[in-house]
Amino acid sequence: MNKKVISICCAVCIGSILFSGCCNSLQDEKNKLTKEITLLKEKNSELNNKFNKLEAESKILNARLKEQVSIISAMNNKNSKNKFTVFTVYTANVDTCAKEIGFYINISEDVPLIDKLNIIADKLSKSYFGGLPIEALKIEEKQGKKIAIINLKEFAENQGITDSSKLKGKTWRTQSFQGSTGGSITSTTLIETFLQREYEGEWIDGVKFLYNHEDVDFMHVPKLYEVNFRK
Repeated sequence: MNKKVISICCAVCIGSILFSGCCNSLQDEKNKLTKEITLLKEKNSELNNKFNKLEAESKILNARLKEQVSIISAMNNKNSKNKFTVFTVYTANVDTCAKEIGFYINISEDVPLIDKLNIIADKLSKSYFGGLPIEALKIEEKQGKKIAIINLKEFAENQGITDSSKLKGKTWRTQSFQGSTGGSITSTTLIETFLQREYEGEWIDGVKFLYNHEDVDFMHVPKLYEVNFRK
């Protein structure tokens, strides 16, 4: 009788251990699957964000492409009654920093010169500098030369901040003016686009850049400190 009781107790204990072990194993498997599902959801969310970003960029590029086709078509249409001038917005090669044609814009011939400069400034800002403010302040006469004064500003949230570590988001100081390559691309893009060297109509003779209404005095953009002339 005692042997039977002992056997039963042993069987119960063994069964309990096996059941407990089985439950633990199932719980571990469940935790593992839950973790994998969480990681997959995070990955899916990341991919969706990338897709949405690429889709938005694609729409912008398609709109720009249509605009360029329209401009080029108008350029070739000699019978067009619309009087406008086509200007080139330049960028720079990432390897050589040489200027390259980015895209074209057309501006009515009736628009005053200072306003043409501001239209170009707006296109540059939105296309290559993340919307950072660029403003053509005035055109000065110096020794018979017309010099455009272009002010590069930080966003409102960064106005008055001189400590670079405290600047937030997109900035001239910490991004566009930084690095030898980045600074050179920034300089070429701004200088060449405003000078429009190939344009034969009435235009400025030179351009002077300011940073928040002061000289652009940064190591990697030395050309923005001085007046740059077309010839």
